[in-house]
Amino acid sequence: MGNIPKIINLFKFEEYNVNSITLLTQTSVILGKSKQSLLKTFLEVLYVCFVKRVNYSYNNTSKEKAILCFGVDVEKRKDLRPLFDNVISTISDKHIIYEEEALVITINNALSNLLCVFVWLIQLRKSDLNYLRKLVLIRKLIEVLHLKRFIEKNKDITDKTVALVVFNDSLPSGNFIVQYFKKRKIKTSTLQHGIVVSPREEINNVDFSGLELQNSNSDYFLAWNEFTRKEALKAGMESEKVKVLGITRCINLENKVINNQETNVFGVVLDGEFTKENNPVLIKFAKEIAQCLGMKFIVRFHPRMDVHSYDNLLDNDNWLLEVSGINEDIYQYMKKVRFSLIANSTAYIEMIFMHHIVYKYNSLMDKYESVKWGTFSNIEELLNKLNSQESNLTEQSHLYHELITIPNIRESYANFFHDFYDLSK
Repeated sequence: MGNIPKIINLFKFEEYNVNSITLLTQTSVILGKSKQSLLKTFLEVLYVCFVKRVNYSYNNTSKEKAILCFGVDVEKRKDLRPLFDNVISTISDKHIIYEEEALVITINNALSNLLCVFVWLIQLRKSDLNYLRKLVLIRKLIEVLHLKRFIEKNKDITDKTVALVVFNDSLPSGNFIVQYFKKRKIKTSTLQHGIVVSPREEINNVDFSGLELQNSNSDYFLAWNEFTRKEALKAGMESEKVKVLGITRCINLENKVINNQETNVFGVVLDGEFTKENNPVLIKFAKEIAQCLGMKFIVRFHPRMDVHSYDNLLDNDNWLLEVSGINEDIYQYMKKVRFSLIANSTAYIEMIFMHHIVYKYNSLMDKYESVKWGTFSNIEELLNKLNSQESNLTEQSHLYHELITIPNIRESYANFFHDFYDLSK
């Protein structure tokens, strides 16, 4: 993953582990997912000194001490804010901070920010970081500094907090706020925000770095399922820290079957940016299956992917029925198809929850590497799966235990947060 030097005692963050706060950002640079020039990064540092790109809102509805809920990063995708809100709706006594995208001129803090940049550059001059990584780290710390000021200014946030739950403690602001409250002897927890895996050293990709597990600094990691529990233990997490509570994405769903056995249409669900190499292969399989079985197929893109990314592979394809619209949720999609092909998408777990028939491609970059049921590596294996209904039912049962684990999700989270509150008072 590359060497990340230890950074300590930075101005304004003397009591904090800056390495942990910025680890995900630094790793993205090392693995080439943050590709930008030195000049552009320097200009961005100056920009964030004068303009806040995130703002914070505080919703305090509790008169007594309560659990603080921190919605870091939940505004960047339309599906994340409802997910976070659905989970924290199981908490009776709470107050909430939302991190929201914004462009706010911050003249009052500009000189202080510039002073921090100057001091940090001096403090980092003897570190092993190259100039690009120094500037990326500084840019991120300025953004975290906005949160630090916000919390320190709003005294009720600290005074009324009996425990903390964050959306994702591997992100810089989430990691910082966990450190802030742990220093005040307040218990902390983090939700699982997506598929997380233990480190795969052979794969040069931030999605396989294991950072969400190894850099989790909360007292409790609220895992989705048995699969995540095993991955967390592989990553070195203590078993007492992992609490398997169920898939947050399915917290408000009825556990019912969604398959359309009357249609002659199947679907293919594509990966996101970090494992997009799987997508042309999935499209190739879809075309071959369509031709072999005389079916049509629907393509569903990752929410952050451009729906025209593979026009060259899909244009004038007689077997393609449609591209699933960006405003169509996964459940509307499932009602249209008999079965689905998939690789690394989080939708895989949601489909298993709804007993949807789904076949997972065993790719070279496979987050679900340890899941051996309902998988295929080539067209022959896939055709065999499609023709073996009895075997499919057995495999679906195994998948449900491994990937779903907790069927009564809302009750599971409500019970945890009730106990979490009582133990933290």
